[in-house]
Amino acid sequence: ISATIDFRIPYRTIPARAWWARYRNEGLYVRDETKVTFSGGGGVGAAGYARINSSGNVVGVSITNPGRDYHSPPTVTFTSGSGSGAAATAQVGVSAQTDGQIIGVTITNAGSGYRPSGIHRAVDRNKEPVNKPILIAADGSALEDTAEAFWCERPVKQYLLNYTSLGLL
Repeated sequence: ISATIDFRIPYRTIPARAWWARYRNEGLYVRDETKVTFSGGGGVGAAGYARINSSGNVVGVSITNPGRDYHSPPTVTFTSGSGSGAAATAQVGVSAQTDGQIIGVTITNAGSGYRPSGIHRAVDRNKEPVNKPILIAADGSALEDTAEAFWCERPVKQYLLNYTSLGLL
């Protein structure tokens, strides 16, 4: 009987996944959404994304997190790789169930040039399509900082016996 024992030191993972290949999530396409941020007003945590019509105008905001502790309406900012000029005002709840939360957003200027949400070809800073894969975050958006890379894993080798059953650990 002969046996081959392969050892591998886990790198940036747990020992049980030492034989798994890790690679960064990269691609040429990204999920593009016009994000909505809320700042000021004394509260924290509110977030959402803009609903865009086929003409490239902001027609509404879907609130994904109403936040908490807002005492006055926060400033609403639209962040996107395309489009400009959109403006809105936020409404803060005052009832027992919604006190201090963002309960709605009224669009005061629809702006123009925004792309509807979806999966689009990634573009560089000059708005040209990228030629090589870029880093993609877990939510599908493009990443600038390599330290925040989203790692994917897949098994490289499949073993029927683990180290413990061989009496090696």
